[in-house]
Amino acid sequence: MKGRFKTAKTAGVIFLIIVGLFIIIQAASGLYPFGDKSNLLWDEEIQYVDYFAFYRDVLLGKASITYSFSKSLGGSLAALFGYYLGCPLNLLVVFFRNEQLPAFLFGLTAAKLGLGGVTVWFFIRRRFSQLSLLMSGMLSVAYGLSQYSMLQLSNIMFLDGMILLPLLLLAVYEFVSKEKKLWLFMAVLFSIAINWYTGYMIGLFSVLYYFYERMLKAEKFTWTEIKAFVRDTIRCGCTMVFGLLGSCLVFYPIFKGLQNGKTALDFSIFYYDTYGSFLDIFRGFALGSIVPTVSLYCGLLFLGFFFYYFFARKIPVKEKILSLAAVLFMFASCWLLPLDHIWSGMRSAESYRFRYSFLVVFLVVYLAAKGALAYEERRSSKAMAGIYGGCLILFLFLQHLAPFEKEKNFVYTLGFLAVYVLIFLLIGKFEKLKSALPIFLGIELAINGIFTFIPNYAHNQSIQVYLDYAKGTIEQTEAVKNQEEQPFYRMDSLEKRNDPGDGCSAYLNEPMAYNYAGMAHYSSTYDSDANRLVFDLGYSTLTDLSVYQEAILPSDSLLGMKYLMSKKEVTGYEKMENI
Repeated sequence: MKGRFKTAKTAGVIFLIIVGLFIIIQAASGLYPFGDKSNLLWDEEIQYVDYFAFYRDVLLGKASITYSFSKSLGGSLAALFGYYLGCPLNLLVVFFRNEQLPAFLFGLTAAKLGLGGVTVWFFIRRRFSQLSLLMSGMLSVAYGLSQYSMLQLSNIMFLDGMILLPLLLLAVYEFVSKEKKLWLFMAVLFSIAINWYTGYMIGLFSVLYYFYERMLKAEKFTWTEIKAFVRDTIRCGCTMVFGLLGSCLVFYPIFKGLQNGKTALDFSIFYYDTYGSFLDIFRGFALGSIVPTVSLYCGLLFLGFFFYYFFARKIPVKEKILSLAAVLFMFASCWLLPLDHIWSGMRSAESYRFRYSFLVVFLVVYLAAKGALAYEERRSSKAMAGIYGGCLILFLFLQHLAPFEKEKNFVYTLGFLAVYVLIFLLIGKFEKLKSALPIFLGIELAINGIFTFIPNYAHNQSIQVYLDYAKGTIEQTEAVKNQEEQPFYRMDSLEKRNDPGDGCSAYLNEPMAYNYAGMAHYSSTYDSDANRLVFDLGYSTLTDLSVYQEAILPSDSLLGMKYLMSKKEVTGYEKMENI
C-alpha cells in the first residue's frame, strides 16, 4: 500500500511540475488566461474550438453524432468524433459554455502534457527500475514538455499519441519479458479506439519495438531460440490483431465515414525526395528549434545522455548495434519522404509535418534513460562533460554549414551545453551540484517553450475578440431559433469569424459550434459527395471544403436556406430589424 501511495505521489508531482512549467510558458508569452492574447492557434481556432462546442451539445442531448445537418448539407459525424474528439478527457467540455472554450482548451492542453509525462514515467520505472527517482522524473518532464508538444498544441489530438505510446510499449515489454497478453490486447484496443490516427502511428512503432526487445532478449540464435522467436512473434501478432478487431466497435464506423472523404491511398506520393540534408535533423535538437526539418528537442541535458549510451562500455555491442539501427531508421523517416508518408498515415501531410515525430522523441528519451542508468552505475562525469563538449562542437559545425534561423536560440543552446560541461567537470568534487540539474532542466524547458510560443502566437488577436464574437453569435442564433416555427430551415453566415473582408475564410464550422443547420464545413473527415454538390451548385470553388460565400437564390430555395447573417444587403433576403 505504501509503495502504491509513493508511486501515485511521485506521478502527481511530475504532473504538477509539467503543468506548472506550462503555466510559466503561457504567462511569459502573454497568452490567455494569463494575458490578453488568444491562446487559440491555427487549427485549434479554425476547427477544434467549434468541434468542442458541438461535442458539448451532444453531451447535453442537443445534437447527435450519428447524423447532423450542422455538418455541410448533413451527415454522420462518427468519423469526425473518432478523428478529433475520442479522448475521454474531452468529456470535461460539458462544464464549459462556448465563450469559456479557450479556458477549457488551456486546461485540456495542460492535462494532456502532464499525463504524457506521467505515462512515460510509469514506463521508465517499470522498464528501468534501477534508475534513480530523480533521473526518471527529469526524463518524464522533458518528454512532456518536448518541442513536439510545444509545436503541436494547435492540433491537440496529436498529444493523445504521446500519452498512449508509453502504455502500449510497456504492454509490449511485459509481453516479451513475462508473456502477459491481456495488457497488450487492451493497450492496442484503447490506443485505436481513443484516437485511430495516432493509434496507427504508435501501432506501427510498437511492432518495431517488439522486434527490438525480443532480439535483445535472445542470447544466442540457436534453432531452439529461433523457434521460440517465431512462436512469440505469432502470439504477439495475434494479440495485436485481436486488439485491433476489438476496437472495431468504434473504429469501423469511423473507417466507413473516412471512405467518403480523402482518398485512402495514393501511390504517387511514394517518390524519392528528402527534407534537406540528413545532418539537418540534428538542428532539431537545438533549444527553441523551429526548423524546416523535424524538431526533436527534449532537453539538452538528455541529448548528452542519449549520446553517452553509445559510448558506455557496459552496454553490449549487440544492443548498441540494434539501437543504432533503430535510431538511423527513425531519423531517416524524418528525412526520406516515402518513409515520412508511411508514418503520416499513407499520405502526404502538407501541413503539420512530422506529426509522428513524438515516436522519435520517445526513442531519444528511451536511449537517454539507458545512458543515464549506465552513468549512474559508473559515475563517469568527465566522460559526460566530454560528450556535452562534443555536442557543443556539433552545433558550432552546423552553424558553420548554415546559420541557425534564430541566433538567440543558437546562443542559448551553446550556453546550456557549456553549463552542463562545467557541472559534470565539477560534480565529482561537489556532489551537491547534482541537485542543480533539475533546476537547469526546468529553466531550459521553460525558455524553449517561450522561444517557441512568442513567434508562433505573435499575430494572435486579443482573446476578447473571440469572446465578444461568440457571445454575439449565440444571441443572434438563439433569437432566430426562438421566433422560427418551421421544423427545418438552414442558416449561414457570409462573414465568418476573423474574416479578412474578402469572404475567404477557413472558419467554416460555425453551424456545428452554434447548433444550426447550415452549409459550411471544414474538416479532414468531409463528405466528398456533399461537397461535390455544393461545388456543382456554384457555392464553392473547392471540393474538399463546403463553403457558403454568396447567396444563390434558386439553390438556396432548393436547400432550405432561410436566414443569412450578413453585414451587407443580400438580394432576395429581407433584413430583420428585431435581431
